[in-house]
Amino acid sequence: MTRLNRVRSSMQLQDSFLALDLESRKATITELFILNEEHSLGKFRGDSNVATKPLLEALGEDAERAISSRASTSYVAFDQLSKTPIALVAGQGASWDSTQFGRPMAKLQLALFHPEVQRPARAKILRNLVDRLAVQMVSARVSLRDLRTVQALEDVGATLTDVLTTFRFDLARTPLPQPSNGNEIGFAVAADELDLKHLGGTVFSIDRFHGDPKLPKAKSDKAYEEWVANSVHGLADAVIVARKQSKAIGFIMCKIDRVGNTLRFGVIDLVGVDPAFSGLGVGKDLVISALQWFKSRVESVYVGTQASNSRAVRLYERTGFLQANSEATLHLWSARLNEEVTR
Repeated sequence: MTRLNRVRSSMQLQDSFLALDLESRKATITELFILNEEHSLGKFRGDSNVATKPLLEALGEDAERAISSRASTSYVAFDQLSKTPIALVAGQGASWDSTQFGRPMAKLQLALFHPEVQRPARAKILRNLVDRLAVQMVSARVSLRDLRTVQALEDVGATLTDVLTTFRFDLARTPLPQPSNGNEIGFAVAADELDLKHLGGTVFSIDRFHGDPKLPKAKSDKAYEEWVANSVHGLADAVIVARKQSKAIGFIMCKIDRVGNTLRFGVIDLVGVDPAFSGLGVGKDLVISALQWFKSRVESVYVGTQASNSRAVRLYERTGFLQANSEATLHLWSARLNEEVTR
């Protein structure tokens, strides 16, 4: 019997990843990360500032810690004949999303499959996980290099809400572009908060929230307003603001993140500019100011935007970012939800 036939006929579903001992958990996740290296590296694939092997190990260790939490729900599947792992999926409640939209929601934390696991088997495993999560909506972000998992999610009822394109700026090798010096740029102060919240609630429309017709626009707008407010109050490590006559007309949120002890990297979390001031180089000057802030702190900076947001894509390309990754974002609503979410 071929390996492919064994995967189809002898898949054994373990109730939980936590049912394995620590060493088995580590071995399982390491093997599946290596088998899926092409997409499990995600946006870090090709980052010249870190070696692939230690990065892959660190990503696996971070994932193992995350899904070993009692707050996580997981399934692991083995080939009964060879006893090798062929699938690992995990999800966890999304408390922030649930609060913003007033409905129980969760997110897919991880979905790793042996390359020979076909679409129907993936769909079965994912459906089991979603049923166990017992929420009204599960969001999933999956690499477009892993199309069979994207298709398996669609097979169980998930719908595409956006495609996220992530860009990387290599601060160690790429010269910083020069700002226009025509815009007033500085760090946020307390007096900026109301202007920034207003911008947060009005300038975003191309994203996974607004792309889901079951999520009310007003609540999606409010979610971004809260995101901006949280960033001002410490969620971001730096908030840089563009002003016109003391009024905030744009912002950029900067964060420092890590993959284990292997990679320390920068993240541009949110960028927003008042449409009345578009075309004046405000967005470009904000991005350059953010890169200047990151320069002494990290070697790589990442930013994600929707593939359909052509204005943002052009902005990052013009300022020296290179495309690093693309992911499909899908929302899977409960089959038991018999009416549109309109409240």
